[in-house]
Amino acid sequence: MFMRFPGGRSRAFTLSYDDGSIQDVRLSELMQQYGLKGTFNIPSSFLGEGHTHHISYDTLRELSKKGCVEVAGHGETHPFYAHMAPAQVIRDLSNDRVNLERELKTLVRGFALPNGSYNAETVECLRLCGFVYSRTTKSTKGFSIPADFLEWHPTCHQIDPALDGLIDDFFGDVRGYGSPKLFYVWGHSYEMDRDCWSWERLEAFFKKVAGRDDVWYATNMEIYDYVKAYKALIPSADGSFVYNPTDVELFGLAGPHLEPFSVKPRETLWF
Repeated sequence: MFMRFPGGRSRAFTLSYDDGSIQDVRLSELMQQYGLKGTFNIPSSFLGEGHTHHISYDTLRELSKKGCVEVAGHGETHPFYAHMAPAQVIRDLSNDRVNLERELKTLVRGFALPNGSYNAETVECLRLCGFVYSRTTKSTKGFSIPADFLEWHPTCHQIDPALDGLIDDFFGDVRGYGSPKLFYVWGHSYEMDRDCWSWERLEAFFKKVAGRDDVWYATNMEIYDYVKAYKALIPSADGSFVYNPTDVELFGLAGPHLEPFSVKPRETLWF
């Protein structure tokens, strides 16, 4: 069996933006306009009175209601975790999660590593604090599903010179076997107001990737939850049927000729 995304799609696209800068408002409007989804990673101490260059919790709540944006952690103080003791890391992680969950009245299980700084102890601290995925800053220039979501390496940064070529590769042929393609782009919305990029270039990029029936546009957490559910499928010993113990309809390819299938929640499917 080989996984496919909801609706049997062979591709998924997601965005991830860090730091909660005020430009996130304009960014979310563009995402909604083009039907894209993504995750805003928030260092909770950056929000509130005196932080004029960052969005407020009220604004963040409004953006979350639009449905195109989810909120993830980014460290309470946006520190360098690789240079901190585990007890300090756990305090910063847990404080960030508590702050965001109290203000937004929703679970926060995702994370983006501030400054891209982490080590093996950081990953264990994330796990202990209840985070299920964390995005790094290490570009893969590929489209694979992460082996470990707590070290989720993105495809590339939005200002990567390779971006246009990666778009072409993403929409290239998807063979009838193997994993589907996941295109994961990250960045900062304030970059569009600096010389390194522009809002016009961002919108041109969005136009290229948007509006495709064969692409699932999802938040980081939606992708994590779906992949986790798919991995919970229970095949029979001889591969002649599979049971779906989850509450999610799941899609894939199976059998000697790799025929498309879908299996509904609590359903047993015979091939």
